[in-house]
Amino acid sequence: MKVKTGIIIFIASLSIFSCTDNKEIDQKSAQKFGYTTTEIDECDQYVDISGIDVKGSFERTDLTFRNMKSAQEVNTFLQNNKNFVEAFGNIDGLPYNQMVPMIYGLHHDNRMNVLYKDIDKAWSNTKDLEEQLNLMYRHIKYYDNKFSPKKVSTVNTAFAGIEIYPGKKEFIIALDYFMGPKATYEPMDPYHPKYLQQFNQIHYIPSKLASKYADEYIQINKGDNTFLNKMIAFGKKYYFAHCMMPCVHDSIILEYDNKEIGLLRKHREQIYNHFVTNSIFYSNKDEFVRKLLMPSPKCVQISDECPGRAGIWLGYEIIKAYMKNNPTLTAMDLMKEKSAKKIFEGANFKEYMKEVKE
Repeated sequence: MKVKTGIIIFIASLSIFSCTDNKEIDQKSAQKFGYTTTEIDECDQYVDISGIDVKGSFERTDLTFRNMKSAQEVNTFLQNNKNFVEAFGNIDGLPYNQMVPMIYGLHHDNRMNVLYKDIDKAWSNTKDLEEQLNLMYRHIKYYDNKFSPKKVSTVNTAFAGIEIYPGKKEFIIALDYFMGPKATYEPMDPYHPKYLQQFNQIHYIPSKLASKYADEYIQINKGDNTFLNKMIAFGKKYYFAHCMMPCVHDSIILEYDNKEIGLLRKHREQIYNHFVTNSIFYSNKDEFVRKLLMPSPKCVQISDECPGRAGIWLGYEIIKAYMKNNPTLTAMDLMKEKSAKKIFEGANFKEYMKEVKE
């Protein structure tokens, strides 16, 4: 951890936008949260969820841990909450005998008092977050009647490198990664560079979780090692999140700021032509993955103005074009389509660019 030397300036919503009955954005809310009406996407995937009632479980588990008096209490909690244990050890294989002292220590170390204070300030009210999660669950339930939301828990990790721990039946949020731009400390791990930390705020959590849920539905051709297959998989992930939160601006879904979204749209044709000219779509070179899919401030090989992860954005645009050309397909139909080549060819992207040219 290190103390911030500056404040990241970011104009974004304090909560996720919701849809009105006439399928239009609540313009008053849009203006309140810093977006002009021209920066807001229409609710183009709006569906009627009025008859769907599903609520998930949300628990500030970190407060439970902080109120415990001994490591033995942590041990008892973990023994009674196997789903938490499975999720927390899911990524790095943390053994149970190390989990108990680590969790107790992270929530009772006096050296972290400043961190605790920032957490308490940022997470003082989770009502809006819980409402937006439940709204997302209702949309997923619309598309998948068998859907049952996973429990969402919280924990302090002191910036261990993972912001969301995905389990089979539970998600654990490392709330120290979602304290906002005014927090005293910031992560120093390579997965959370400074230029991306503006997106580590509470109102990004629903879209991040929607992307995690997408992984459970997306089907791909595992034998296809082309760049196209990888970028289409990313596009499907974010399109899924868009469908489950249809009135959320693309900047929230894709984690760009408004200026970056504008630049990507401005250079849409240049970005696409770069991929064509350099034969990137059907390439299997790792360098293209590193330069065009992995986080970076800019894709300078395309343009000095082009934001990073241009391949992910283009994959998302191709998916939108494909779905526009196939209006009878649902989000779940898209998730089941394994052929990236079929999606790419069905997008007729050159024609799509002419239609959306700004």
